[in-house]
Amino acid sequence: MTDARMFPVLFGYDRRQKSALLAAGCPESVPWSLLAPHEKQAWRNHSQTLERLAARGGLAVSEMVWIIEGRGWGNTGETDALMLPRLLAYLKETPCP
Repeated sequence: MTDARMFPVLFGYDRRQKSALLAAGCPESVPWSLLAPHEKQAWRNHSQTLERLAARGGLAVSEMVWIIEGRGWGNTGETDALMLPRLLAYLKETPCP
């Protein structure tokens, strides 16, 4: 059985930034199956399960990429706009449920 749930993308309070990300092709949610295999990294980065993170509004684009790539989070200068192409590439590689 596949998991058809969707995981929300968390946007900041800047409406212009959100509009720019959406115009660049950022989805408002991603298949849960994109992040599920990386739940341990999500826990390491946020001390919360994916379920809890989703309930709290989701993850930003950069946070999703860091989790997928097995990286810790921090002030890396990697903005959501810079990380969006990588997230979109991972989405293309992920089979749809």
